[in-house]
This record gives sequence, structure tokens and C-alpha cells, in this order.
Amino acid sequence: FKIQHGFGTYNAAISALLSSSLNLPIFVSGETLFNTKSPAIVTGIPRTGKTTSIRKILSQIDGSILVVDPHNEYGNDDLAKPNLERITELQIYSIDWNVEKRLRFIPSSIMALKPAVRTLFDRLNTEREMLSDWVIVVDEAHTFANITLVRKFIIECGKYTRKIIIISTDAKLYEGLGVILKVGDYR
Repeated sequence: FKIQHGFGTYNAAISALLSSSLNLPIFVSGETLFNTKSPAIVTGIPRTGKTTSIRKILSQIDGSILVVDPHNEYGNDDLAKPNLERITELQIYSIDWNVEKRLRFIPSSIMALKPAVRTLFDRLNTEREMLSDWVIVVDEAHTFANITLVRKFIIECGKYTRKIIIISTDAKLYEGLGVILKVGDYR
């Protein structure tokens, strides 16, 4: 089970087995995010701290990060700042993926959101062999669940990235594509 599901430690594998057999949620933390190569689907009802939790974790890790930030929630304005440089769709093709960077992708307008995300994931799928050190975060991922290029990247990402983190209020949209991690009160 540990090897089959890509868990880094026996503790992580045992916790996942117990949680699933007892129907208990696995809560998001730095340890639960990075204990497996599988994509992490971070879920919870609105205003439970999904984005805040990921921002705090990102601020504590080293290495390259790309956050798809459709609502500009990863700004460098508080203690949980992950120090991410803002990029738009105009800069996607000029990024050197071999150089360590900390980026947040914010489309130039809300009207351009889905086309911009398609363009970004088309580029990521093309450059995937250069992403082995990258953590890719897709916030508000329920918005992009029907974009084929996004789903294709999530399915294949374990082979190419350090980690992919999907943040969505609706985990069912990504069921079967990764480990579901929850935030908030799930009593």
C-alpha cells in the first residue's frame, strides 16, 4: 500500500488507511501534502481556510512554485505571504522553467480567465519535463474542472512535478485524481 500509493513514510500510509477505513477525513498540513507524489485535492466549504492553509505552507517551503491565483489571493500583504512574483498570460512563454522561481499566475481580466488558464496549461503540458522541482497550485479549481488541458496535467503531474495541489470547494470534480485533504470543521 505504501509503495502502490506513493506514500513517503509508513506513518502516512497507515494514517491514510485508517482514515479511509473509518471514513475519517485527512486534514491538510505540510506533512499530508508532501507525503505522497499523488496530487492533493484540498477541499472544504467556503471560508474554512483552504487558501490560507496553502499560503502558510507555501511560505515555509523552498523551491519553485507556481500558483494559479484567479482572485489575487496570494498577494504579499500579510504574514502568510509565500513571496510570489505576479505573472500574466503575456509572460507564460518567456518563463525559464529550469530556473528556480516563485510565481503566481493572475489572468489580465476575469473575462480572460478560462482562455488564459488553457494557455497556461497548454504550456505546462509542453514543458512538463522541466517541472520536476516545481509545486503547482491551482486555486479555485472547481472553475477549471471542465478544461481538458488542466485535467490532463493533473493526471500526468506525478511523473513530472514535485507536487500539484488542487484547491476546490467541490472535491467530487477531481475524485479519483489524487488524495483528498480537508480543512475546517467536518464533524
